[in-house]
Amino acid sequence: MDEPGEQRLNDLEERLRLIEAENELLTEQSEDVLLLGLVAEAIADKVAEQEIITTVLERAAILKELDYACFAELDGCAVRVVQDYSVLFEAGVAPQIRLPPTLVSGLSSGSATVAVGLGDVSSASVLIEGDAFNPVSLLAIPFEGEGESKRLFLFLDQVRPADQLHALKPLLEQVIGLAAARLENLYLMGQLRNLNADLEERVAARTAELRRAATVFESTSEGVMITDPDQNIVAVNRAFSELTGYSETEVVDQSPSLLKSGRHDRQFYDSMWQSIRETGNWRGEIWNRRKNGETFPELLNISEVRNEDDELTNFVAVFSDISALKESEARFEHLAHHDPLTGLPNRLLLHARMEHAVARARRSRSRFAVLILDLDRFKTVNDSFGHPVGDLLLQEVARRLTECVRADDTVARLGGDEFTILIEDLLDFGSAATTAVKILEALSAPFDLGGLEVFSSCSLGIALYPDNGRDPTTLLRNADSAMYRAKEEGPKSFHLYTDDLSQEARQRLEIESGLRRALDRDEFVLHYQPQLSLSDGRVVGAEALIRWQHPDKGLIPPGHFIPVAEEAGLIEAIGEWVLKSACSENQRWQDAGMPPIRVGVNVSGRQITHTPLDEVVREALALSGLDAQYLELEITESVFVDQAEDSVRALDALKKLGVSLAIDDFGAGYSSLSYLKRFPIDRLKIDQTFIQEISSNSHDEAIAHAVVSLGHSLQLTVIAEGVETAEQLETLRVQGCDEIQGFLFSRPLSAENFAAFLVNQQPQP
Repeated sequence: MDEPGEQRLNDLEERLRLIEAENELLTEQSEDVLLLGLVAEAIADKVAEQEIITTVLERAAILKELDYACFAELDGCAVRVVQDYSVLFEAGVAPQIRLPPTLVSGLSSGSATVAVGLGDVSSASVLIEGDAFNPVSLLAIPFEGEGESKRLFLFLDQVRPADQLHALKPLLEQVIGLAAARLENLYLMGQLRNLNADLEERVAARTAELRRAATVFESTSEGVMITDPDQNIVAVNRAFSELTGYSETEVVDQSPSLLKSGRHDRQFYDSMWQSIRETGNWRGEIWNRRKNGETFPELLNISEVRNEDDELTNFVAVFSDISALKESEARFEHLAHHDPLTGLPNRLLLHARMEHAVARARRSRSRFAVLILDLDRFKTVNDSFGHPVGDLLLQEVARRLTECVRADDTVARLGGDEFTILIEDLLDFGSAATTAVKILEALSAPFDLGGLEVFSSCSLGIALYPDNGRDPTTLLRNADSAMYRAKEEGPKSFHLYTDDLSQEARQRLEIESGLRRALDRDEFVLHYQPQLSLSDGRVVGAEALIRWQHPDKGLIPPGHFIPVAEEAGLIEAIGEWVLKSACSENQRWQDAGMPPIRVGVNVSGRQITHTPLDEVVREALALSGLDAQYLELEITESVFVDQAEDSVRALDALKKLGVSLAIDDFGAGYSSLSYLKRFPIDRLKIDQTFIQEISSNSHDEAIAHAVVSLGHSLQLTVIAEGVETAEQLETLRVQGCDEIQGFLFSRPLSAENFAAFLVNQQPQP
């Protein structure tokens, strides 16, 4: 070979080495390509087709929240899912989804064949939309790879509309293109390693590789910039121009500093170049500026390129625009720390701010307050008008609370109708009390919820740092205890935490813990208080009253544990036990030859509206054999106000069983004549507060007389409870009351003692 030819050959070899270095660099930096650099990073070290394809499937499906992704082969009009080339979620179990009508059910993580109307998917992507019956959409994207079979990627989603899935098509096609490029690069490098010693073949092969590398350089979606050792730009690709707005002619021979955003200081760049000098590489996030002045975040990788003599020949920068990733991170960050309904900070962010407030107050020896509130009767609003109205109410409450505090204070929603307010730089308790009053007044004003006027109020508890706690958990717990005390004091109340409330809270927890064991340990017993007829003195009924036979504390009356059972969600189970026990005891008395009487059982509002009470009663009657006419259910007036329509249906179902229904404590609650007409009631029980002074207080006497007259006019039986004196008895007799119950005749008796009372009864009045 002549000398000029040898020189040309050497030049070609030198250029080929540069292209090899560039190609190797592009392969190494493929981690920074599509899908915000993550897909490329995941497949950069993969060498097998299965690894590359399944990694691309997995990352694309996760990042774009797709339900299903797989790799398949197209054979005529059928698609065969390649074994182990699919990505499923839900702990590896295929989601139970219905496929589009063009697909046959059976698509799974293993090999499966399904019919599909994809047409000539080998040349272009195809989108199959779901319909009302099968809401799953499918996107099929062809894949060009080795072999003669037609292969494609399938992406399915059952949540987002088809147009949204279609919008992902360009991005998914580029991801798949990246996989193809990776596989092709691997193939090409393998070919290079297998080149024989023949120089002509090596030149031809490397020339072909040069053309392919140039194609990759221009077609990749990543921006690529090549500089000389003096950091003068010598080449950029098309993606660089698309991402920055600068054409190649505008940047060649320029410094990369023309892209500086001004967001980074000199120390940032010094550290970056120090890493390049020491390791030959730097990778990280950086903000740069487009030609139009807009700044944008990049995932950037800068690497040195050296020749065989270890001389620096170039710097190569490969970058991706990660604006979408940053926006997603910001959205995720907001969702992770804020309530999606109201936009307020959630429990996680509140706790972080409280930790900061504790540290700040400890340093400055200052104070702050934690206020916890929940809405009174919010459940009634939710159940009466629906959850959309309840959500509007919560949003409006959040807005009003925010207006009641300073911009530096924190209003958070912990869940449900519970809100927490953090007030820092507090002077004294008076400042917190002023804010509490302001909040109570703000929430007492009517709410206009889409044309519907709703009234609400709240109960509020306050805990102070450091007086009532020195850490967030203690402060929140104590503020919560204070709130419950405020609720006991009535609506529109607030209460400051005291040490006594901690003791009460501990006692309440002890009671709750004991109640959870009491049913299993058979610690509940029933006592019965006789009910007598005023006309002849016969025992006509009894009220079943639960007691807790505590192994350490002895017999505990219901007032000490029933409220805790209601709060803890145990009242349904306890109520069911009372029903079954009372029915069984009554039937045993009758089997023993005693005169049949009715037994009254108190049922809570939750039993009526949250359980199939008619089924529980039917089961209790069936198990005991008791005739339904000897069971009476006593219900408080609040049931008729809260969830009235549900109560009507529940009581009608009970009435059809044959049991009788009584209103307990009539006159002490939300008395309304309308529900006496709407509900299938048999008996009114005059509340004992009107009986205590019936002989000496003209108002109580008038109220009791009015109740008796009202009941009789509606053909209802009237019974007075809490009768303790002969004077009370005589007044009720004169007024025409039908039945009486009280200590004048008997205290509540155990089942054994009541049976003896029933046997030995004599006409009393």
